[in-house]
Amino acid sequence: MKAVIFDFDGVIVDSETYWKAGEVDLFKKLVPGWRDEDVQRMMGRTLTGIYELLVAEYGLAIPFDRFFREFSDLAKRVYVQCNVVPGVLPLLESLTSASIPFAIASSAKRIWIDDALRVHKLDRFFTTIVSLDDLQFGQGKPMPIPYLLAAK
Repeated sequence: MKAVIFDFDGVIVDSETYWKAGEVDLFKKLVPGWRDEDVQRMMGRTLTGIYELLVAEYGLAIPFDRFFREFSDLAKRVYVQCNVVPGVLPLLESLTSASIPFAIASSAKRIWIDDALRVHKLDRFFTTIVSLDDLQFGQGKPMPIPYLLAAK
């Protein structure tokens, strides 16, 4: 094995359950008529992609900067509540001992990833992180670009 590239949410930290619950609450607050099952359509999208979908198909009527603030507040709560996925710490220690490089490729904002790594004491492991901040519009997952950048 030459290297390992990890996704972040649901792979390094068990944040997906917290994201789903938090997004349901946030979207109910922001979007009239929001249904809990609609949250599935948001999974795997970039923040801009979520915003654009909410505006186009759900009638979201707030500017992006307010949406971003609301979503950032949610991110802070999510990453404090979540836990490191079982087995991740021993895996990172084994990869480090074997001198196998590893990285994160995520659609999350870099500050959210950095905060979560710090909260869960994993920041010492990761020097290569590709986040939403490193991507241009349309380059987020499922496109391979985040993984290609991390591989470099």
